[in-house]
Amino acid sequence: MKGRQIIQLAAVFGALSVAIGAFGAHSLKEVLEESGRADTFQTAVSYQFFHSLLLLAVGITFVAKPHWKK
Repeated sequence: MKGRQIIQLAAVFGALSVAIGAFGAHSLKEVLEESGRADTFQTAVSYQFFHSLLLLAVGITFVAKPHWKK
């Protein structure tokens, strides 16, 4: 996988984490609070976002240092 593709994938995952987080905060808020899963949902969205940031860092590294991926 090329660095630019990894950066694009990171962008998609980052956008998904924002969209899913907003959906949970607005549309699922009552359901998550009733079931006691609001904290679990927040943790899952945070992990998704952190993974997208890590993918972004890997993609930038591959673009900046192409000889490192060997």
